[in-house]
Amino acid sequence: MRISGKATLFRAVQTLIPWPHVTNCWRSFAFRPENGFFMSSNDSQANVTPGLGWLLASPIGRVGREPYWLVLFLVWIVIGIAINIWFGSMDSDVAIDDLNLQGFVESNPLFPILFFVLQWVELALVIKRCQDIGISGFTALLIFIPGINIIVVFVLGFMPSEQGPNRFGPFPNSYYRRKT
Repeated sequence: MRISGKATLFRAVQTLIPWPHVTNCWRSFAFRPENGFFMSSNDSQANVTPGLGWLLASPIGRVGREPYWLVLFLVWIVIGIAINIWFGSMDSDVAIDDLNLQGFVESNPLFPILFFVLQWVELALVIKRCQDIGISGFTALLIFIPGINIIVVFVLGFMPSEQGPNRFGPFPNSYYRRKT
C-alpha cells in the first residue's frame, strides 16, 4: 500500500483496520496541535474533541464504553509489566509467603509512583464513566474498596451511555467548558 504525502497516518491506519468504530473512537483523542494536549481552543460551550491528556488525567466530562475499556486494558498491561519486572528481579528461591509490599518497593523505587499515576488514571476514567451513565462521580470512590472495585469497574464498563446530553457533557467523549 502506497501512502501519498497528503495522506495522514490516521487514514493509513483506518484503511488497514476494517473496524471503523475503533478508528473513530481514537480519532477524537489524537494529539492535535490546534487543539492543544488537554483542551480545544475554540470558544464553544462544549469540547467535543478532547485530547489524550483529558482522557488519561481529567475527571471532567463523559467517556464512552470503548475508550473506557481500551484505557483500562492499557493500565492493566502496564501493571502486569511492572509486576513481571518485580518477579524478574527476585531470586528464584524466594517462597511465595515471603512476598510483601516492602520487597516490592525496594525492588524499584519508581513502582509506587507508577502505581499512584495509574490509580489516578483509573479513577479519572471511572469518574467520567459514571458521569456518562448519568450518576455522580463520587460513586467512583467505590473502586477503593477491595472486592467491590472489580465489580464496579466491570458494571460501569457494560452499562450503556445516557442518550443525549446530560449535565456532564453533550455526548460521550466530550465535556462542557467552564464559563469564564
